[in-house]
Amino acid sequence: MHNTNAYPTMISPAQALTLVLAQTADPTIESIPLADALNRTLASSLKADRDYPPFNRAMMDGFAVRINDAGKTVAVPYEIAAGDKSDITLKDGDACRIMTGAPCPVGTDLVVPIEQFKAPYDTIKLPDELMLNKHIANKGSECEAGTKVVLAGTNITPLVIANLATFGITTLQVFKRPTVAVIPTGSELVDAAHTPAAGQIRDSNGPTLSALVQQLGLVQPTAISAADNMKALTSTLKNAVTQHDIILLSGGVSAGKYDLVPDAIEAIGGKIIFHKVAQRPGKPILFATYKNTLIFGLPGNPLSGTLGFHKLVTPAIKKLLGKRTAATVMHGTLLSNISNKGPRKRYVLSHAQFTDNGITITPLPGKGSADIHATASANCYIEIPEGNITLKANTTIKLEWLGNIL
Repeated sequence: MHNTNAYPTMISPAQALTLVLAQTADPTIESIPLADALNRTLASSLKADRDYPPFNRAMMDGFAVRINDAGKTVAVPYEIAAGDKSDITLKDGDACRIMTGAPCPVGTDLVVPIEQFKAPYDTIKLPDELMLNKHIANKGSECEAGTKVVLAGTNITPLVIANLATFGITTLQVFKRPTVAVIPTGSELVDAAHTPAAGQIRDSNGPTLSALVQQLGLVQPTAISAADNMKALTSTLKNAVTQHDIILLSGGVSAGKYDLVPDAIEAIGGKIIFHKVAQRPGKPILFATYKNTLIFGLPGNPLSGTLGFHKLVTPAIKKLLGKRTAATVMHGTLLSNISNKGPRKRYVLSHAQFTDNGITITPLPGKGSADIHATASANCYIEIPEGNITLKANTTIKLEWLGNIL
């Protein structure tokens, strides 16, 4: 039996998070091509290799002209398209037909849109009033060479990729993504594709944890099954910790005869950091380490496991990815009363909705921590402090988003 006096138990959710992040390593760095960079986190700032625009660029289809020719009729002996190299020097009395994105000839003071003239364009009559630099993006006006164009810690979006490509950055350093193994335990579990026999249930924890991992931008985790016996679980765990950065065990962490996870972790040389957190659902959650591998023993009840992932696994993964670890918190109006009774904080899956009057929050307590059906539409959690507490309808409360804002 494992030594329950060797580590803290029934600690607060805040203490649990502190211990998890203290054991989570700083992110490591790898180089990847720009084509693979979407949703990764940049590890080092990058600079512009040239001015942008790299030349005085026409912002409209029209005519490059001299301001001294205001009100005059001028000849149009030249034309420059986007992509052309211009060696023209514009003199008073001449104009140059120019396309959007093309380099302005030397001597251009402004571009007059083509809509102000009628064909043919051999000569054009200019307006009496002209404005210097109108419809021109001057060289370096958007970004000067040497400027930091993307800062370390930036999440790489499609627009960031466009920015990087503009400055010829095709290889970049990002924070490495951890590898994850998901191990649902329980002899009663069968694959979702199978029809359960008497006493069996379909496994929802494996697919749920896999989806939660991928929602954070990681590749699909390795799925591993483990029977409810010490030999099988220990062998499975021993192999998994040598191949993955994070192990997510589901079930086997409570106080039953077949809750073997704590013993199995210690049998392979793992160190239990804490076991049990003063929250509901999710009290039995366990956290351990094996060398640099993080091991999370999540409760087998689906909603308890989901909460454990949200509160503890998500921040650890975010730290490894070089991201901000705090949950996304907003405020909304509670639509119905919801209560807590007892010494543990209560977290309630809820559905938040954006309305013309702000965010509304509908609690989805269901019938317990295994009621998947009632909570399937949840996109956030609300927290109720420990004690005999009732949050009243129509009051403003905090919510924590689950994954993407829905």
